[in-house]
Amino acid sequence: MLELIILRHAHAGEALTDFDRPLRGKGREEALQVGKVFEEKNIFPDYALVSPAARTIETYDLASQNWPNCPIVQPRSIYNGSLNSLLEALSEIPEGVQRAIIVAHNPGVSFLAEELNQAHDYLGFSPADWCYMSLNIEKWEDIHPTCATVISYA
Repeated sequence: MLELIILRHAHAGEALTDFDRPLRGKGREEALQVGKVFEEKNIFPDYALVSPAARTIETYDLASQNWPNCPIVQPRSIYNGSLNSLLEALSEIPEGVQRAIIVAHNPGVSFLAEELNQAHDYLGFSPADWCYMSLNIEKWEDIHPTCATVISYA
């Protein structure tokens, strides 16, 4: 069984381009709080897929500052990515990774959680919301709709 954490970036501020939007003060606090929740639950990814946008990188950096280090990949395809681009990026996670995190944007993260969830419940993601899932697959390349069960969601 593999495990996946889906995290939407925290509240962002303004910039000249959407890609360059940093977190605002509230967002930085939210990202730190997410990190503390995962520390308390002892849930640490061993691989991270992070959108290359400023707000997603900053969310991950703040949340993970006390986590064990893990490889971080920033595929451009998950910046405001569609459901298919998120699934494709997840399917390319290397063998041996047991728990991955994807930090990305809405509506993609909401669609991803809904599609993977075998109950097909819509899990709307506000900034800094996350979902922790158990995947009923043995290889990331086999990821598909309804292969997951939600362990926790906030």
